[in-house]
Amino acid sequence: MGRKRQLVENLWSKADVRGDDECWNWQGHRSQQGYGVFCITGGARLAHRQALALHQGIEVPPSKVHCLHACDNRACINPKHLRWGSNTENMKDRGERNANYSWIESEEAIFLVRRCLNGETRESVAREAGISVSALRWWVEGRNRPEILQQARKLAAESQTEQLSLF
Repeated sequence: MGRKRQLVENLWSKADVRGDDECWNWQGHRSQQGYGVFCITGGARLAHRQALALHQGIEVPPSKVHCLHACDNRACINPKHLRWGSNTENMKDRGERNANYSWIESEEAIFLVRRCLNGETRESVAREAGISVSALRWWVEGRNRPEILQQARKLAAESQTEQLSLF
């Protein structure tokens, strides 16, 4: 099997390919940052960078050229959600998208964070709520609107106390 064919098969065999406009989440190993990683002769590759390069028929650019996600889902490798850009563009895009979620009421955001704290995946909660995984992650980690995480934890603790008092 040729090297390029092996690369293509290895990459797409680990992707949950869905509709053209949906996220195609990486099902294989992920980095600590949540990006898909796969190995092929020559070492480890970031799946989203490789997917975009293959789609465009080019070699993967140097790491100083970033692969930006329009969906803010680091596990996504759908080439329609990806584009090449600079670190500055990446930071600007992320800031603009996270700012767009200020319209979500605190009560709803607290409910979403509690669902994550109770074990639901961020991807499924974000998909159902119609927000980016990145925005939800920032709430769950307390990096954006930290009062949401504080309130979600407080409510979770109160709920546990109530459940214990029933016994």
